[in-house]
Amino acid sequence: MIVFFLFLTGVLQAQNLEKKISLDLNNVTLKEALSEISHSGGVHFSYNPSKIPLDKKLSYSCTKKSIRIVLNELLHPLGVKWSLV
Repeated sequence: MIVFFLFLTGVLQAQNLEKKISLDLNNVTLKEALSEISHSGGVHFSYNPSKIPLDKKLSYSCTKKSIRIVLNELLHPLGVKWSLV
């Protein structure tokens, strides 16, 4: 199991996870997907790049889903668990 940590800036951390974002990612790396989520959602990620398959290609599309759901849908199939710290 791989653990991924999510750092959120601001006081309302749990509410940031409920922020709705829309994505249309086609054949991008996990690293690019995380960058887009970070930019769209205003969140920051911290992880050990040697423990996460950042070069894994994926496609993902969603409309107005919470960051929490997006992370679960993207990372669960890769065997990556994340945690808010």
